[in-house]
Amino acid sequence: DEVTAGRAAIGLTIDFFAASAVARGAPLAFAYPAHGGLNPAHVAVAQAAPHRAEALAFVRYLLSEAGQTLLAHPTIRKLPVRPSVYAGLPAGYFNPFEAAARGGYDYDNAAGQPRHGLLAALFDQVFVADADEYAALWQQLHAAEAAGRPSAAEARKLLETPPLTEAEAADPALQSRFRYVEHAAPTEPGELELAWRAAAMARRRQ
Repeated sequence: DEVTAGRAAIGLTIDFFAASAVARGAPLAFAYPAHGGLNPAHVAVAQAAPHRAEALAFVRYLLSEAGQTLLAHPTIRKLPVRPSVYAGLPAGYFNPFEAAARGGYDYDNAAGQPRHGLLAALFDQVFVADADEYAALWQQLHAAEAAGRPSAAEARKLLETPPLTEAEAADPALQSRFRYVEHAAPTEPGELELAWRAAAMARRRQ
């Protein structure tokens, strides 16, 4: 909505929202990231369904080749769960099975889940707190790379290196300090968070 209204040039969204808008004539384009994620849809038949046979027939159709092909219609644009369906879809239709084979969905959930809160706090201090400064600096970096400046590679490395190592992020004691709680009220950053922000600022200055 923000991009369509002209209030933003680019935005994050779920694929079928953008695709269905394009199918209705919105002047948008959509691209998948090289490394992303899936948000699967679900279907079920209630245990006390009054028309169980009909419900099961619907589920069977939904999961069939024909049903999954229908879900790929331009105004719906879901990602079918049957790999065989993609062979009959238009050229350029995103295929999550091919993306998965390229490593596009590789993610260590066992490692990521306990550090969810920690990484959210880190992200706030390293990127969100000084977002405008970061945006300007990235624009300068892109210009330097386009001009072939030799210092651009080192600058990119400084910008992309987080102030927290993999080993530090795996520390259970540190993770427990930033345990993720959904809908928790925001709190003032502590000494450690301010140190992260200072480290990120030092890298930007460099």
